[in-house]
Amino acid sequence: MAIEYSVSGEGAPLLLVFGFGMSQEDWAALGYVDLLAPHFQVIAVSPRGHGRSSKPHDASDYALAAIAGDLVAVLDDLAVPRTIVWGYSLGAKFALTLAAQAPERIAGLVLGGFEMASEVNLAGDIVTHTLRRGGAAWRELWDRMAAFPAPMSARFEACDTAALLALREAEARWDSLEAVVDGLRVPGIFYAAEHCFARQSVVAASRRSAGARYLERAGADHFSLIPDAGWIVDEVVATFGSAFHMQETVRR
Repeated sequence: MAIEYSVSGEGAPLLLVFGFGMSQEDWAALGYVDLLAPHFQVIAVSPRGHGRSSKPHDASDYALAAIAGDLVAVLDDLAVPRTIVWGYSLGAKFALTLAAQAPERIAGLVLGGFEMASEVNLAGDIVTHTLRRGGAAWRELWDRMAAFPAPMSARFEACDTAALLALREAEARWDSLEAVVDGLRVPGIFYAAEHCFARQSVVAASRRSAGARYLERAGADHFSLIPDAGWIVDEVVATFGSAFHMQETVRR
C-alpha cells in the first residue's frame, strides 16, 4: 500500500490526519502547516483512499487496523520513534486506533470532532448518496458546508468516489473506540465546535481519557471549524511545543 505524506519544519514530530475525503494537501491549503512548522516536524498524511495514496475499491481494505498500520509505516519510513498525533473527524478514529496498536509510538494526541462509535446507516446516508452521484456532487456538498480554498474544492471533485464509497461501507462496520479512549495515558487535547454533531461524544471522550482536556469553539459547526486553524494551533503549540519537545528528548 503506497501512502502519500509530506514533511515540513523541525521539532517534536506531529503527525496530521484529516477526515473523510481530505488529503495531506488540505492541511497546507488551510494554513495549518505554515502555523505549525516553526514549532514541529509536521508530517501530513493522506490515508489510503485519499490524495495520492493507494485507493482500493473493496471495503475489506479499509479496516481500522490496516489504516493505523499505514501510519506506523510512515513513522518507520521517517525513523520517528514517537510522535504527537493530530486527527480530525475520521482522522481522529485513525489516531485512536494507532494509539491502541502502537502505544509506544504516541507522545500525545490532538483529537477533534469525532464519534467514539460510528453511526452510519448506508441506506439513508448523505455521504453515500452524494458520492454515488459523482465528484461534482461531492464538491457541491462540501461547498455548502463551509468556505474552502478553490484548489481544495477541486480535489474534492477529482476524488476517487469508488474508493470513498468502499471506505464509507467499511466505516459502518467498525467497532466502537470507547475502550481505546479509556486506556489512553498520554497528554491530549480533545476539541469540537459548539454545534458539531459529535460534540457530546468528544466531551464524553475527554472525560474518559486520563490525560485529556476539552476545548470548544463557540458558534462554529463541524465543517466551519475545519478552516479555522489559528485558535486550535495556538493551543497545540502551547501544550506540545518547545518545552514538551525537551521533555520528550530527555525521555528518549
